[in-house]
Amino acid sequence: MGFAYSPGGENWFLGGTGKTSITGGFGLYYNRSEEELLLQFLGAPPFSLSSSGATDVGGSPGFADPFTDITGNPGVSEANKFPFTPPQPGNTAVDFSPFLPLSINLLDSKFASPYSMNYHLSWQRELPAKTILTAGYVGSTARKLITSIEANPITQAGHDACVADPGCSGGDFVFQHQLFPGNSLYPGDIFASLGTEGTRANSWYNSLQITANKAMTHGISFFATYTWSHSIDENSSYEDLAFTGLRGN
Repeated sequence: MGFAYSPGGENWFLGGTGKTSITGGFGLYYNRSEEELLLQFLGAPPFSLSSSGATDVGGSPGFADPFTDITGNPGVSEANKFPFTPPQPGNTAVDFSPFLPLSINLLDSKFASPYSMNYHLSWQRELPAKTILTAGYVGSTARKLITSIEANPITQAGHDACVADPGCSGGDFVFQHQLFPGNSLYPGDIFASLGTEGTRANSWYNSLQITANKAMTHGISFFATYTWSHSIDENSSYEDLAFTGLRGN
């Protein structure tokens, strides 16, 4: 919705009848969630199984026996998870041991539709020599933007314990959970990464926009513009900042 108003009056601000206009507008826009979210469930156990071999627990595999001879981690072994047969539909007696620790994705129970609000308020004045001066505030606010968090992070106590232990280094996130299960929020030998997609992020944009537009007179015309703005973006796209913890400002 919007409005336009042309006040009358003889002063420097209004310039006379028909010389000034004040306009404003507001819009509310809803968006759908990204299809990328559903792709995170393609590898959900027990219907899919993946393995990075020795890199699941850190180190490099030995060629002779790559699942038990892991250089840099003596005494650590990685079971060969293949061949793998997915369970039949309706089977409730599923052996989850090959999937441990579980790395799964979740949808927040309060997942909602993202939306944004755009608004502006402008003042426009006709000046001599066929020149139009416009000054306006333009803003936008977005709510319930899609973002992701790690629901099973390494706790502060677990981090401190890992720093104090020379053996607690290297490998990936799953490695940390599997070999040091007590360092995680939930038991790391059962749950590894619990990626949670939700609509918890927001963004803000505020700007002052000024333009001067002069029509052709005496062989001279010009168009000048200036924008001063500030944007804070917590996460406008799942692809951009998912699980990184980064924020834009």
